[in-house]
Amino acid sequence: MNATRATGRARSLNNVRAAALAWGGALALLWWVAAGRSPASWWIGVPTVCAAAAVAVAMGGRAPRLRWAALPAFLVFVLGRSVAGSVDVALRALRPGLPIAPALFNHTLTTERGAVLLATLVSLLPGTLAARLEDRRLVVHSLGPEDEARREIVTLEGRIAGLLDVEQGASDDE
Repeated sequence: MNATRATGRARSLNNVRAAALAWGGALALLWWVAAGRSPASWWIGVPTVCAAAAVAVAMGGRAPRLRWAALPAFLVFVLGRSVAGSVDVALRALRPGLPIAPALFNHTLTTERGAVLLATLVSLLPGTLAARLEDRRLVVHSLGPEDEARREIVTLEGRIAGLLDVEQGASDDE
């Protein structure tokens, strides 16, 4: 009985270590992407990443399950859509005559895993902003045609599902 209990504790400790390393690696990668290649940024980055990883593990966060092979294509996609979104905003600011059709609409998430990532990245898509995330519903503000914004969001959600290796359910958007 004691050997079984000790083995269980060892597995639990190994799971915690694996989660901490995975979170630390994922957050360090995020820091590197956000802060650039400046070595000086790591004076703040290392303690921040360690603290964030510790909080994620303490809150029961399992190690993020990523399809690492999908990461480069995902990053290229997000960067491309972010640049397109920036150009869209710049053109709308410089050419006030461009058509604007502001709208709020609901997008029902096909999976809860990755919902916060989706809500964060939706704001980088051309003409969209995540206004609210509640349960499995994302409220989106768009500047252009709603159907274009929906297509962009569905594509992004599919990319996130592929990155996180999760099955998508059906969306019942309004």
